[in-house]
Amino acid sequence: MTNSEIGGQLYLSINSVKTYIRAAYRKIEVTRRAQAVAWGMEHGLAPLSERQPVGV
Repeated sequence: MTNSEIGGQLYLSINSVKTYIRAAYRKIEVTRRAQAVAWGMEHGLAPLSERQPVGV
């Protein structure tokens, strides 16, 4: 999703979204969204459509 779409879904300003994203990037030591996606995949995160339901 774009920053604007994220803000719309969560009722946040685009600047708040950017702040949260920058903080997350710092924590996982990346600088771009593509790097963050790669980091997530390497650490076992999957898109919502690919996740198994809890308890299965």
